[in-house]
Amino acid sequence: MHHWQSDKWLLEMRRELPANDYVRKIENRFTSSSSDFISGEQWDQCTTLLAPPRCHPNMPVFIGLDGSTKRDSTAIVVVNGEGNAVRLVDHKIFVPSPGHPVDLEAVEQTLIELKKKYPNCTLVYDPHQMALLAQRLRNHFGIRTDEFVQSLTNLSAMTQNLYDLVRYQRLIVYPDQKLRTAITRCFVTENSAGQRIIKNREQTDHVDMSNLVK
Repeated sequence: MHHWQSDKWLLEMRRELPANDYVRKIENRFTSSSSDFISGEQWDQCTTLLAPPRCHPNMPVFIGLDGSTKRDSTAIVVVNGEGNAVRLVDHKIFVPSPGHPVDLEAVEQTLIELKKKYPNCTLVYDPHQMALLAQRLRNHFGIRTDEFVQSLTNLSAMTQNLYDLVRYQRLIVYPDQKLRTAITRCFVTENSAGQRIIKNREQTDHVDMSNLVK
């Protein structure tokens, strides 16, 4: 350890850097290409709401939609800006089961109800499987839409954004065990193209956290 690397500085670096980065950059040790992303303690520090907040109907919100009909869940999250922070307003998870894919009509109806509740909303969606649904919502219900293509560049920026929000406690969430389980079971993988969030291979509840920051 260099003379300027005090215990206080090391503790600060351990708090700020993902586990893999700390080992590689500070301890100068080889690491695998993936590491834990966010700890339960870090997430709990962001859990400062007692329940989903009551918000003014005209409040601008972003609705994140990430969909999969058979192999993974479809997730909807609603967030808004609060100062320099992001606040979780609402969320809903649709989980498929063997022989029973996600009911896209139920997903559509949920989004329509959210539009009624928050008229000043923008739907941010992954166009891979949700393009037609987004088109229907835009054309028939007047919902503003914005594509989020899951390119390596976008995924890397999204991963860093979520990590920074949690690290500096600028993400404000309410208690929800499924969300906590999902975030603490995520890993971040890094290569020359950037970094992205991946799920623990042992994870079975298929909750996707990426909507929080798209």
